[in-house]
Amino acid sequence: MNNLFIQTQSQNASHASKGSREEAGAKAIEFLNTLQGLEEVKTELNRLLAFARILAERKKRELKCESMSLHMLFVGPPGTGKTQVARQIGRLLYSVGLLRRGHVVETDKKGLVGQYVGETPKLVQEKFEEARGGVLFVDEAYALDDGNYGKEAIDSLMKLMEDFREDTIVIFAGYDNDIEKLLSTNPGLTSRFTRRMKFTNYQSKTLLHIFNDLVERGGYKLDETASREIARQIEDLARRGERDPNFGNARAVRGLYEKIITSQSERLAGAGEPNDFTDEQLTTIVRSDIECIDR
Repeated sequence: MNNLFIQTQSQNASHASKGSREEAGAKAIEFLNTLQGLEEVKTELNRLLAFARILAERKKRELKCESMSLHMLFVGPPGTGKTQVARQIGRLLYSVGLLRRGHVVETDKKGLVGQYVGETPKLVQEKFEEARGGVLFVDEAYALDDGNYGKEAIDSLMKLMEDFREDTIVIFAGYDNDIEKLLSTNPGLTSRFTRRMKFTNYQSKTLLHIFNDLVERGGYKLDETASREIARQIEDLARRGERDPNFGNARAVRGLYEKIITSQSERLAGAGEPNDFTDEQLTTIVRSDIECIDR
């Protein structure tokens, strides 16, 4: 696994503040290193953190620094960790002193686009102000490319992104092709977003690892025949995902897991009273629990 390696520090902060920053960065890195199937993203995060640390040090020493924005594009299919990574970006950049607060505000078209004249700029301003000093994460950002009010939201957001580019980071997330279409509608958008992180479909090995982790955290275990069956089904799931642009990746695996444990409960409930079963029976998933689910 390609782990994040940056050590976080903020030598110009007070002892209490320094501890808070380092703790935030350490927790973010620890969480991100548990995520599966994000090797390319982690490589980009390491580059970002290396740049951020040096830039923060230059600013601390009052050395000349180029005025740069860190607005980002997160592109890829659903269920590949875009929102989870975005929630940690603020912590990471707070930990090296580039963001004052490091919090993340999540929104989408509904939170930015109004229903009547004059409402949209106000909504954008309010949401941006809420994110000041941290990160504004706009999920399914391509939906903003919809009518005059959507264009108004983009125009308002672009001005704020430029005016406060060293204070607040905006992340647009969505499907690769849809984000490209959005960028093509306004040349100014492309110049605002200086970094792109590409999230790809998970391979079957990663999907299986995610499933087994859910099983373990849920206090279950698979018998030998169930292990073979789930490996086969997840292989099929991954192949279907290659053909389906809406494939949910980790979400699809979680959905499969929830169906299986429901199936296991139904099997046991039909075989006797709950207090009749041993701990082994209550926690073991067998092949029939997997085979009978409705996919």
